[in-house]
Amino acid sequence: MGYIEELYFRIADYLDYEGIYKRNGKYRCINPNHVDEVPSMKVYEDHAYCFGCNSWYNTITAYMTIHNCDRETAIRELCEIFKISQPVSRALIEEARYVLAKTLDILRSVKFDAKAYEYLQSKGVSPKLAKQYGVVPFVEEIIREMCRKHPDASALVGLDKIFTDGILFTVFSVDSSPIAFVARNFSLEPKFRNPANNALYNKSYELYGQHLVAGFKSVMLVEGYSDALVAWTKGKHNVLALGGTQINSNTIARLRSLGVKNVAICLDGDQTGKTCTLTALSKLQDANFSVYVGLLQDGMDPDEYFAKDAKIPIYHPEVAVYKMTQDLELACEYVNLQDASRAVDRLAEVANVSAERVAILIANKIYADSAILRREIEALTEKQQRLRIYKEAFDSVKSKIQTAGIVDFDI
Repeated sequence: MGYIEELYFRIADYLDYEGIYKRNGKYRCINPNHVDEVPSMKVYEDHAYCFGCNSWYNTITAYMTIHNCDRETAIRELCEIFKISQPVSRALIEEARYVLAKTLDILRSVKFDAKAYEYLQSKGVSPKLAKQYGVVPFVEEIIREMCRKHPDASALVGLDKIFTDGILFTVFSVDSSPIAFVARNFSLEPKFRNPANNALYNKSYELYGQHLVAGFKSVMLVEGYSDALVAWTKGKHNVLALGGTQINSNTIARLRSLGVKNVAICLDGDQTGKTCTLTALSKLQDANFSVYVGLLQDGMDPDEYFAKDAKIPIYHPEVAVYKMTQDLELACEYVNLQDASRAVDRLAEVANVSAERVAILIANKIYADSAILRREIEALTEKQQRLRIYKEAFDSVKSKIQTAGIVDFDI
């Protein structure tokens, strides 16, 4: 099924989206010349027909009628509403690449205004370094002129919809080509505005800084674009920004394609950052990355550490979870089974409990679904015998690690 045909089959969804009055299975006619007091337009699989005025509509012509626009605009807007991808010609994609590169080149030659300069200064970033990494002023006249000269290519990458009272962060592809401008507003809301997904850019897949990490096996994931920017100016080029707090299957696919093996999650030090860290940790562990967690002081962001050249404390996952939650049972759920015996010692030290207690908790988590082991444990009455079974489940408890889980992560 092509995308036009797919739009046709969304006629009922579209009328509902517009809030067209419906009664007894029929919609009020959208013909502006028909006063349809008793709804008389019936919707079929791929079109709508009004028995009152004999008007016929598919989804596209319905949009054109309601919004008084041309067919091309209707198709583009409907595809955005229903998240349907339009086929894009190779020529248009190449033109869009040129438009983004040319726009970036022109904006790099423009001076930052006072507000932008003050913002960069607050981050400890010079205007020259900012532009080197693709952070540029927003100049409406330049953007609009580019849209006038290249209307289709500009629309494809959302250049025609950019407006901000702040600055622009450039997202680069792995091969260092600009693929999107992200607006960083100073007083407008939301604080950051990303373009819609398109043929060049998909926010859930692209990582800010992915063009800088070639050859790195270890990376740090941060939330904000400014976090990564400040890190880069300090020579830390294996810091990637999510542009938010969410990690999904596309993020994981991108990390794999970059050859990453070790990931340190370092989200903001607020409650949202801590909650999202737990979710991200589970997803990355399930994807078989070696995962660590950077813990910030409450309310602090990574860029504040980077700006001061301060070292972010990075921990093994189970230790980080305990420090965030003070929940020993929850912390045990994040133990790397290949490092279980060492994890016992780390948790025992940081939680100030016996290694035997941690061993029992971890074994319960690991073997909760093992009926054979459960029956064997339930059959034992002596404490020492029970502990022996738990210990043997993961090659016994070994000597304590005195550093309480702090990792010397390559960052």
